[in-house]
Amino acid sequence: MLRGSQYCEQIEVYRADYHLLFLIDFLPRLLGAVGDIVVCEHNRCIYISDRSQELVHKLVLSDAEATQWPVHDAPSCLSLTVTHSVLVTCPVVCKIKEFSQYRRSTTA
Repeated sequence: MLRGSQYCEQIEVYRADYHLLFLIDFLPRLLGAVGDIVVCEHNRCIYISDRSQELVHKLVLSDAEATQWPVHDAPSCLSLTVTHSVLVTCPVVCKIKEFSQYRRSTTA
């Protein structure tokens, strides 16, 4: 379960089965530009789309490492595939971009 304010400087991750705080991590100020948040249980990470910076943030839960990669369009919604790739919808340019763990992009 995720909880955050409009300015999302802090993300708190709780274990749903025990309702205990699992991790607190600080991200750069997103200024309300979060388009979507999705959790990948397989990779134990959280993906956050950032419309203002045109990128996706990745927060790894095991070591609290935060990374990001550019989308080069304003990302909106996120989804995961059965192979654990991240699908990023970019409605302004009518594209769906797929990013694997190696961050290669294909568009549809």
